[in-house]
Amino acid sequence: MSVPVILDLSVGAGPGRPGVVPALTVPQARRVVAAAAAVGVSAVRVLDEPGPDASVVAAYLAEGRPELGFLLDAATTHNAPFNLARRVTSLDRATRGGGGVVLRPGGGDTNSDQHGPRERTPDAGERWSEYAQVLTGLFDSFPAEVLVGDAASARFADWSRLRPPEHSGPYYRVAGPIDGPASPQRRPVLAAADVATLGWERAAAADVVLLGRGEGVDPDGLASALGAAGRRRGDLRVFIPAEAHPDDSADRLAGVVAAAAADGLELTVAGGVEQVLRVLAEVVPALAAAPRPGATLRERLGLPLPVLAEA
Repeated sequence: MSVPVILDLSVGAGPGRPGVVPALTVPQARRVVAAAAAVGVSAVRVLDEPGPDASVVAAYLAEGRPELGFLLDAATTHNAPFNLARRVTSLDRATRGGGGVVLRPGGGDTNSDQHGPRERTPDAGERWSEYAQVLTGLFDSFPAEVLVGDAASARFADWSRLRPPEHSGPYYRVAGPIDGPASPQRRPVLAAADVATLGWERAAAADVVLLGRGEGVDPDGLASALGAAGRRRGDLRVFIPAEAHPDDSADRLAGVVAAAAADGLELTVAGGVEQVLRVLAEVVPALAAAPRPGATLRERLGLPLPVLAEA
């Protein structure tokens, strides 16, 4: 049995997700991350909670864990695209291709809203779609090939290879490029949350779709959306949420994935840190793939490397 697993983790001063994901202290989160890495969890989703910024928490937890990916949880609300792109790409470089972002639909931010729509009501799904487009453009704007490092010619970089997005849309205006080179996975993983708001046509632009409770894959809708975007089913991974308990079985959780026609499991554990550790020790080893030290997050999730369009 080999099911990719994303583990939800709440770290900070807030209540977590009551009844589903407990809020852990940083030392407790370190214990959980060590256990998750040991049993083959593909990635940890660091939830956006009151307290330390999720990117700071993820960077700290990622130290010494090359076999584990980290997804920052963020909404469009209060997050300017360029600022979020910098935080995500910094994490991605620091983890040598282990970073990504779960982008949730929401409102705007102070800077971007100065250039937002004036004559119509903002639409959360439409805003998300443009935001995702801007993020992808920023992620691709500084390919690793820019850094030449040619000592013989004393040439450090070929700046002509930069790919500034120069985006101007109804919600966002971003020139770019980002301020650092891409990681070995070329582009951080982009995950879409809240398909009910986005619809499959928009969500299909992401690398990963995280379904909500009670949702499943709409095969026809997904196939149509991927076809319209010129993508294949293998270009996208769909994860179904499930709450696990220490006395749970890997067979039941694998059945949840199969019944939803999904590709992987987004795991939540109610209770405190000891319950989380027990699930990781007693349930996940029979479910998740073996740890793959050094692999990028895309490799762990079974995603292809992105191909950059011609500049």
